[in-house]
Amino acid sequence: MPKGASGVIPSLGAAAPGPLPASLLIISLLGYNLWATKRELATTSRSLDTAKRNVEEEKRVSRAAKRTAENAQRRQEESQRAAAEAAEALQRAEEARFATERLWFEGVRPECRPLKEDIVRVKAEYRYSPGFLHIAVVGSSGGGKSSFINAVRGLSNNDPIAAPTGIVETTDAVTRYTDPRPDSQIFWYDVPGAGTQNVPDW
Repeated sequence: MPKGASGVIPSLGAAAPGPLPASLLIISLLGYNLWATKRELATTSRSLDTAKRNVEEEKRVSRAAKRTAENAQRRQEESQRAAAEAAEALQRAEEARFATERLWFEGVRPECRPLKEDIVRVKAEYRYSPGFLHIAVVGSSGGGKSSFINAVRGLSNNDPIAAPTGIVETTDAVTRYTDPRPDSQIFWYDVPGAGTQNVPDW
């Protein structure tokens, strides 16, 4: 039996040494190329995913920045509008003040229109009674208002229940008087006279 080059007789089951067949080499190269291509594709896919996430993040940041800018613009516009409205209100108030002062200098008396709440409060303060006639006597100080109330009530100025009278300012607060006549349903109110230091004429 012939010996190998090394002088060792190869066993019957061992493959004989020698160069690889060309087909096996080609298959090996194709397999390696396929594996390298897959790895490159996987790396590219990961890079694409990363780039996609980066793009989405940039879009999100851009949208957030746009919303912030829009909110800032809206707040600025609201502030400018509020400032303009405040300026207009101030101008109207100044014009109203000048008009009122002009009327004062011209001697025109201001109008006083009580609110509903004022009417309710005054009725409670002066004990308004439904079903009765409430008459307030007003005028200049020393004009005889208290004397008039005494006269229409059938009283003299010296009567114990008469309204106090005098030539100077006597009534310093609105005072309520009943009518002493039987079955009378009238209440009289003596109002402090106008034209004094405590009660200006307007």
